[in-house]
Amino acid sequence: MKLKQRMGAVLRPALAGAVLASALAACTTAAPVHYYTLVGPLPASAPAAAGFDIDVLPVVVAPGLRRRAMVLRTGTAELMVQDGHQWQAPLPDELRAALSADLVAAFGTRDLSGLQPAGRPLYRIALVVQRFDAVYGGSVDVGATWSVYAADDTPLLTCAARVTRTVQKAGYAELAQGAQQALAAIAAQIGTALVALPQMVCPPVAPRMVGERAGH
Repeated sequence: MKLKQRMGAVLRPALAGAVLASALAACTTAAPVHYYTLVGPLPASAPAAAGFDIDVLPVVVAPGLRRRAMVLRTGTAELMVQDGHQWQAPLPDELRAALSADLVAAFGTRDLSGLQPAGRPLYRIALVVQRFDAVYGGSVDVGATWSVYAADDTPLLTCAARVTRTVQKAGYAELAQGAQQALAAIAAQIGTALVALPQMVCPPVAPRMVGERAGH
């Protein structure tokens, strides 16, 4: 009996501590996760219909960016993953959705997404993002290479794009808006090239899109 009493005396505080820890854990509320999108709002008016269709291929990004969490540059060689601030889909999927939506909204085309051409030219769009730097309260810098292919996968044009968007004020929503506008500038470059085909010229990024402040 004495051994059992001693064991009980030892176990009772431990059990009480375990119960208290469980209760505290149950009362702890996880920090909320905020979600953002690269797909901008629809324009007030629809553009004239384009004479071609597009097929935006899956976007390729650097390995460290293949995630939903925002990644911020905090120094020359330091990055910070923001698990509490995430894209609504993994970044490659967000980039593809945004590029498709921007091309459709600005140029009146249709993204067939792998469907067969419907009686008019079809161009496949490939985007490789080498740089996607976001600085909190600073800027969004996107560097990419994009290519246009014919429906039979014949390469037609490959160009480079680099867009920096200054963020008006500190905030994750402002960073997302700056990224939206940077992608819209790249889409404008691609769309301009598509309209100019069969002329094979890499157009400059639209001047009005470069250097504007996000939030305007």
